[in-house]
Parts: sequence; C-alpha cells; structure tokens
Amino acid sequence: MDDEVTDAGPWVPRRPTVRGLRRAAQDCRGCELWEDATQAVLLEGSAAARIVLVGEQPGDREDRQGEPFVGPAGQVLSDALVQAGLDRSEVYLTNAVKHFRHRETGKRRIHQAPELRHLVACHPWLEAELTVVDPDVVVCLGASAGRAVLGRPVRIGAERGTVLEGPDGRATVITTHRPRSCAGGRTAATRSWSPTCAPLARRGSLSGRPDRRASTVTRSYDAAMTRIADLAEQLADLAQRRGLTVAAAESLTGGAVSSAMAAGPEASEWYRGAVVAYSPGVKFEVLGVTPGPLVTARCAEELSTGVARLLGATAAVSTTGVGGPDPEEGEEPGTLYIGVTVPDGTSTYRVELDGPPEEVVERSTERALELLIEALKE
Repeated sequence: MDDEVTDAGPWVPRRPTVRGLRRAAQDCRGCELWEDATQAVLLEGSAAARIVLVGEQPGDREDRQGEPFVGPAGQVLSDALVQAGLDRSEVYLTNAVKHFRHRETGKRRIHQAPELRHLVACHPWLEAELTVVDPDVVVCLGASAGRAVLGRPVRIGAERGTVLEGPDGRATVITTHRPRSCAGGRTAATRSWSPTCAPLARRGSLSGRPDRRASTVTRSYDAAMTRIADLAEQLADLAQRRGLTVAAAESLTGGAVSSAMAAGPEASEWYRGAVVAYSPGVKFEVLGVTPGPLVTARCAEELSTGVARLLGATAAVSTTGVGGPDPEEGEEPGTLYIGVTVPDGTSTYRVELDGPPEEVVERSTERALELLIEALKE
C-alpha cells in the first residue's frame, strides 16, 4: 500500500447514514491497517442516541465479530452502564480507529495502540458519525479517543470526569479511562471507571461538575484510584517501549500495587506477577529476606531483588511499612519503605505518610508506582 495514503475521506459517503457508514467502511483504504484486519468495526447504536461513547480501536474479538466492545472490555462497559441506569441500546458505540492494529506472536494477535497518523486518517469516519447522531454528550474512553474527538493531546489522569466543550461547540465531552484497562476485574482501575463516566453521561447535556451525589470520601478515593490507574498506564507504556518485564513484592500494600499493574494495558506482555508477603516466613523463605526487623530499607531492598529474581523480571518494586493504627518495630504509622530494582541496580526510599490505614495504602501504592516509573526513565 502507498504509505502516503492517510485519509479516509474519499471512502466516507457524502450523505452519511448510520447504515451507509457501516457498509462503506468495509471498503476503506485510508491507511494500511485494513491489510491485516478482518474487517472495519464501525458502530453499534441508533442515530437517535443522545450519548456517544468513543473507544480507541477494535480488539481481537471485535475484529473477528465486527461489533464494538464485545470482548472483556465490553463487559466492563456494560456493567458500568447498568450501574448508571443505562442500557447499551440507549447509547451509540464506536471507535476512533476502525481497524484492529496488532502484531502477531505465534497464534496470538497482540493489541498495539494506534499512532497519531491512524487517528488522523480515520477522523473523517468519526466526524461523519458525530454529524449523523448529533449527540448531547460524547464520552471518550481513553487518551486516543480523547485526542481524536478534541483534536489535542489528552491526559486522562488530569482531565478524567471534567466536563469539556467539544471542538464544534455542539456536544459536551467527557474523558475517562479505557474500559479495556479495567478488564482484569474489580481492581483499582475498574473502581475508578464507573462512578464518574456513566453518571455524567446519564445526565445528558450539563453545565457541569462531577457527580454531586458522591460523598467527599468517595471523591477522594476516586481521585486516588484515577491517579493509580494513570500511573499503571504510564508504566505499561514505558515497559513495552523498553522491552522490560516488571514484578512486585508487597507487604504493606497487600496486593494493591500488583492489582494496578495487572489492570494496565497489555499486562500479559510486561507484567510478570507478584508475591504478597504478609507473613515473615514468606519473606524469609520465598523471597530470601534476611531474618530480622522487617520495617527497614534492607527488607525493602531484599523484597525487590528477591521477587525480580524469583519471577525473572528485569524491574521490580516492593513495599514494607506500618499502615497503622499502631506503631510497629519502633516506627510510627504511615512509615513506608519502598525498594525499586531496575537493570542498573536497586534503590530504597523512606516515605512518611499521614492518614487512616486505607489512605496510607492508597498513597503507598501511588508512591511505589511513581518511584518505579522515575527509576525506569533514568
């Protein structure tokens, strides 16, 4: 194919209809992605829908079946809509890119994020869809979808749930995480997805603010979980670009770090696994920690190097500390030691946090991911 062809415009009907767009998209040659895809996956829904949900691109199952959001991400999406009192039949579902971008590994087809040129090439299809439906609200599921709709880079962690004006001034635009990032279960990312996205969309055109029904505690928790999910996406991108594998050893955080990693994009490609080591015996016998005090920098270092060695990872992070409410080993509640192992060596960090135990765990998880990302960038 001629690499200079990067515009789907010639294939978009001049007088578009929902049915006509879906039919015409099968002939699109606006970029090279059609060559390795089964078919174009355009839309699900009615032109009368008041809410449009825009994803990134089809996945493997969507590509084979020709329908959007039918894989694990689709189930996360459906569950979130049900929580908001919406049915999938009430919304219009589509993707910013219409063909499945992937690479093949044996018999598996591994998702690859679309590049900016793919978003640009496919934009005439999205523009035609939004013109036909003319929705009140457009919900962008992920940074790629947000960029396609808003025409600028989008940071989901900073802008998620914010009510924005669309570039044409007609529709309200809301950004949130990709449901595919949350498809690993009721993890931090999943919990952060549904409380804001669907309720905001449910209220239609708004002048808007985040859902006022949420309590202060819920809003604080949701903000923390959003930040953790955003860090997991950053870690996934960094690990994949550098060809690294990552593991975690947790005591204080009790699996929260590993849950965030497992919910990251393409986790099976870079996330090796974790050991949640509450028991001193597990620390000593499984991870090779030297018997003695456990709320120490040495313990954090040995947890990190131990899990990297055990699981064959090139990078790892560990947490050990005192969640509270009582002191342990002479350390006050909120004391945290983090170990970070990267190819160049292992570093340890002491962090002091305030707040109840559940808040300490959330902030410890966030700080562990931040330090690992910082180390991998150096």
